Amino acid sequence: ARRVVVRKQETKYDEVMQKEQEGSPKYIDDVYIPDDLNDMEPDFAARLQTLAEDISGRPLYYANAGLVVLAMYFVTTALHGMLVMVNQVPLVQDSFETIGLIYLLWFLMEFVGDSNKRSDLLDRVDYFMKNLK
Repeated sequence: ARRVVVRKQETKYDEVMQKEQEGSPKYIDDVYIPDDLNDMEPDFAARLQTLAEDISGRPLYYANAGLVVLAMYFVTTALHGMLVMVNQVPLVQDSFETIGLIYLLWFLMEFVGDSNKRSDLLDRVDYFMKNLK
């Protein structure tokens, strides 16, 4: 007769319970596991209070941010719909892929192959990144 041994797989909960019985602090993978949620409430309440004060202090900023996010959603949805319609036209998808490959090859030959142009391109990118901030 064959004997099958089934081992219990330890979980994080089992590890916490074992450490609690040992009386050691509740750390798992260097993360503190609090006894209950009361340990986290003051910090969360302070953050929530700070956020509420910031929103009440700058309502137009948050209203504009919300409108920008909403507008981005509508624009993205509209562009997606247009792209789906254009992709249904025969040969358009293949021609876009061909144009993209041709541009990629041109870019690689133009800027990556020539060291002078490559350094000029890097200077332009650095200038753009510095002015972005």
